[in-house]
Amino acid sequence: MEKIIENRFIKENIEKNGNRFILGNGYLGYRGTLDEFRKKELACLNLPGLFDQVENKTVEPVNSPNPLYTYLTYKDKVINYENFEIKNHSIELNIYSGTVTRITTFIVEDVDVTIESTRFVSHKENNIIGRTYKILLSKPIDLMLYTGIDLDIWDLNGPHLKTVSCTDDNGLLRYIGLIPNKNHYVEEIIKDDLKLEYNLVIDNSYLLKQYQINHNISFNTIVYVEDKKNNNLTNIDLDYKKSLELHLNEISDKWSKLKVTIESDELAEFGVNLSIYHLMIIAPKRENTSISARGVSGQVYKGACFWDTEMFMLPYYLLNDLETSKKIIEYRINTLPNAILKAKSFGYNGAFYAWESVDEGKEGCSFFNIIDVFTNRPIRTYFIDKQIHISGDVVYGIDKYLEITKDYDILISGGMDVIYQVSKFYYSYLLYNSVKDFYSVNDVIGPDEYHERVNNNAYTNKLVEFTFNCLIKYSNLLRKLNMTYENDELESFIKKVKKVIRKIYNPNILNNVIEQFEGYFNLEDVSLSELLKRKIHPNEYLGGNGIAATTQIIKQADVVTMLYMFKDDYNLKDYYYNFNYYHPRTEHGSSLSACMYSLLATMIKEKDHDYVSTAYKYFLDSALIDYYGDGKLYAGNTYIGGTHPASSGGAYMCLVYGFCGLRFKNDKIYLNPNLPENIKKIKFKITY
Repeated sequence: MEKIIENRFIKENIEKNGNRFILGNGYLGYRGTLDEFRKKELACLNLPGLFDQVENKTVEPVNSPNPLYTYLTYKDKVINYENFEIKNHSIELNIYSGTVTRITTFIVEDVDVTIESTRFVSHKENNIIGRTYKILLSKPIDLMLYTGIDLDIWDLNGPHLKTVSCTDDNGLLRYIGLIPNKNHYVEEIIKDDLKLEYNLVIDNSYLLKQYQINHNISFNTIVYVEDKKNNNLTNIDLDYKKSLELHLNEISDKWSKLKVTIESDELAEFGVNLSIYHLMIIAPKRENTSISARGVSGQVYKGACFWDTEMFMLPYYLLNDLETSKKIIEYRINTLPNAILKAKSFGYNGAFYAWESVDEGKEGCSFFNIIDVFTNRPIRTYFIDKQIHISGDVVYGIDKYLEITKDYDILISGGMDVIYQVSKFYYSYLLYNSVKDFYSVNDVIGPDEYHERVNNNAYTNKLVEFTFNCLIKYSNLLRKLNMTYENDELESFIKKVKKVIRKIYNPNILNNVIEQFEGYFNLEDVSLSELLKRKIHPNEYLGGNGIAATTQIIKQADVVTMLYMFKDDYNLKDYYYNFNYYHPRTEHGSSLSACMYSLLATMIKEKDHDYVSTAYKYFLDSALIDYYGDGKLYAGNTYIGGTHPASSGGAYMCLVYGFCGLRFKNDKIYLNPNLPENIKKIKFKITY
């Protein structure tokens, strides 16, 4: 397998196909819609990392006009799925060539009108998109062809662009738009090689070339897209054939280093390589940017960087793309000032990183993130102020980066500042219980978002302890390496931290099960199936004051995530009992959950239970979520659709760290394979 293919037109799949057939290169993202589609079908050219806010609406990345908008008309009726019968249709994404091809035959009167197009977003030239477009007629018929720029942009919280100019420059269509709030511009240049006379059609919605045709034609279109600080016209020589060749050579070279082969399991092989494809197309190309939780698929989740990046995507880049790994770490270093401001705004010291990190690390999360399906009113959530584990997740990412790269210079260039400021934040957050002589981490949300404002979440407490230990570890290391880190307060602060570490609350353990948070075991122990029967609306939110909040049903892996992340601090008995307790109580309402259960399952080797087969199931769930396009689309009435790059990163981790048992210790590489029965051999490459 090398393609995602859909062999018939299914109207209900339009939305999810935009994600399934997506193209991108980290600078641009182009949703997998058809050439004639508009914003109603969620056509989108996304500019990830370029943020804007209109009035008091939500901050989000900018979408640019669609430069490949092309359609046919017959007697003034657009030839599309709404107006004409579709005789046959196929669309396919070839992940190894980075191309999307659609072939659709419409019945127009007694004529078969076939549209065939293949497009790419260049993996070599960040600014380039290309497409070949063909029209094949079973016999002559008079049609109108329109091709050019669709200015009617699909925005969730726009409009972000104001048209400055939209012109025809000797056959070259040019667009310049202004982001008024930023005084920043977006330019598009569209060049085609169709050698026919045309009329120019322009209004507020589009700039199009209009052609009269009655025979077969084929033409290439190449597009240049750039965001910049001025509105000067770009002078560039656009060459479709050259750009296509550069793209194909570059992506072929990438796959020669990245492709995973799995003997005797074609679906698993395609699943992990599809995951790699999704991680490949989102590696950030703009300065001071990281990776959105929805990649380059649009404005969902505000285009924000979450904990997903460090915990689920960074492990892939650390083994395959060190340049991107460093950009991920540098993003957190560069956005430290806004993390410090956030901590101060909530009354704490140090650095409290944005739960939804948008422009320059500012907080994109609001106090009301979910729309109630019953009242259509916003629900107060506590993601912005209580998910303090995000700061420790950032430190965890730095530690993993240093473990693999030994790039200790990054500590001096800001990494140590991050660890120090996060430690200060956690130190100021702790509460001392003088009666029981321990420090609590109260009023938080762990990875399980269905239980808000809990005390002493095991995962969060572990990260607090881990962050303090990192501060001590890297302070000692820099001293050992004679690397100077200027901080007059460090030594006295470390003395305070050492006293605290020993007294951080340890979670309750009952029958070898670690309590997720204080009081969790006292909640109603209902089965997942019974809880779901209590739902009144299919999209109702289970957390907050929802029906899961008073039960032991959790949204996603929480304690299980902790056990995997800090596997060396626990043993086989811990893995076994906690997996078996939390597994039936997990709803997997997040795409981040399956991979953690898979990873932990591969570490359990019990004769009476086939945990590897369970691990395999969850690996496929992670790897194929954007193959089937069946991810959750709504939380309450809030739309959360898009691609799932964290799940893709998780699938890669399942394969390499789970089934293959990859480990690094004392500058040596170890493999401890634990393969599912149906997989005979796995071959992969890493850069170490």
